[in-house]
Amino acid sequence: GGDEDDHDVADVTVPVFDLALRKTLADGQASTVYVGDQVHYDITVFNQGSIAATDVAVADTLPAGLSFDTDDNPGWTLAGGQPTTTVAGPIAAGGSATVELVLTVTGTGDSLVNNAEITEASDGGGTVRPDIDSTPDTDPANDELADDVIDETPATGDEDDHDVASVRLFDLALRKTTTAGAVHVGDDVDFTAMELTTASLP
Repeated sequence: GGDEDDHDVADVTVPVFDLALRKTLADGQASTVYVGDQVHYDITVFNQGSIAATDVAVADTLPAGLSFDTDDNPGWTLAGGQPTTTVAGPIAAGGSATVELVLTVTGTGDSLVNNAEITEASDGGGTVRPDIDSTPDTDPANDELADDVIDETPATGDEDDHDVASVRLFDLALRKTTTAGAVHVGDDVDFTAMELTTASLP
């Protein structure tokens, strides 16, 4: 009858747990800032897997020149020197959730690059799951990065559970020079003034 009945098969479905993160300047946030300004960031977690995600922990790495204040950031805390928050979810498969982070410019540096990364996440049942194409952690230096890209893998150049956003500190300098050598009383001296600015992103 078409069947050798001493064997059989059974199928199981393996769900995919896959999250990605994108960090951008919030709508209306200028890319050139001054000391004392607040910088508003949007951090979006995307669920690229086939099951819901909950309790997505996100850590932000502060560069020199930016400071964090809990009063400006409801739902965020400071842990080990890093601002951290948890996106409770659930984030449905194919969905996303966005949280805001506000940092204050304290100065130093030219371009202030700020990194955020997923450090842990759970499935809909509350079980911590490994990400299929990323390794969650708090180290911004151990991952490949393609800015704002969420659909690549480490094999193609990006561990997509982290991302960066940048602002530039408004900074002017002036240099005044002369080509004159020795001069005498009553001589005219020509000077050249050059204004240097790093007020805009490259």
